[in-house]
Amino acid sequence: MADIRYISRKKLDVERYNQCIAGAVNSRIYAYAWYLDVVANHWDVLVYGDYEAVMPLPWKRKYGIKYIIVPFWVQQLGVFSAVERLCRDVSLFTDAIPGYFMKITYQFNDYNDVNLKSIIRRPNYILALHEDYQTIFSGFSKMRQRIVRSVRQQSEGYTIKQDQGIEVIVQEYRRYIQSKSNHEDEDLTIFENLYQTAYQRGQAFNLQVWEGEAFLSGVVFLKDNHRIYSLFLAQTERGKQANTTSLIYSHLIENYQQTPYVLDFEGSSLPGVAKFMKSFGAYNSPYVLWQETPLLKLFN
Repeated sequence: MADIRYISRKKLDVERYNQCIAGAVNSRIYAYAWYLDVVANHWDVLVYGDYEAVMPLPWKRKYGIKYIIVPFWVQQLGVFSAVERLCRDVSLFTDAIPGYFMKITYQFNDYNDVNLKSIIRRPNYILALHEDYQTIFSGFSKMRQRIVRSVRQQSEGYTIKQDQGIEVIVQEYRRYIQSKSNHEDEDLTIFENLYQTAYQRGQAFNLQVWEGEAFLSGVVFLKDNHRIYSLFLAQTERGKQANTTSLIYSHLIENYQQTPYVLDFEGSSLPGVAKFMKSFGAYNSPYVLWQETPLLKLFN
């Protein structure tokens, strides 16, 4: 059996690491080096063998104490490999986490089999786009079908714009949503940097609905070779009343119909949001949140 090495970001063979993520059966955009470089304060990697499998570990330091924590804008990390058995059982990797991390808050991807104490399974709704639009539409809930038909009939007054600046989306988020979320101003600045980095790589786009000169709603998406991630959205009160976010998602589904992509809604534990996601025919593919304080073991 190959050894697992803890490799710092500075000493990481980034090309080999990214090749492992790209070729993994469970590849996720969050795990690429360019992505973690933007969102994480620090991150290192557990590497199996000759980069046959990897597990990125984002971490912070406070009062001299190191702790593992998944940053905002990252939903799923975990073990990644092109070899299925290596990314199923994660115990080899979790056992190899250095003992100097005094607290662990970590999120595995939905492909990993996690049998640890102190875990929570969190919902994540995804929708395969390989069928034609009408077939996918038939899987919408009856309510969502009615809403989409209605908003499309009224769409003559709306304009769907792609790849406009995201400033207006972030502005509306700050105005209507930020106070209800855990996002600080710094987190939104990181998000804007993430979008610009991904956009320059051809891996980000946004869709916005406008009514004349008035912004109604917007969704920011990331994209890799397998998934389209619904990362961020905002809408005005008028946009919410007019159900224009439904217009955005139906537009995206129509544009990417009969492709191998999966639309990843990125959540949610909130019942109302989860109901919205499920109404498009998406199904729950949960991932695991692992929370542990190794320091407490010393006193047990």
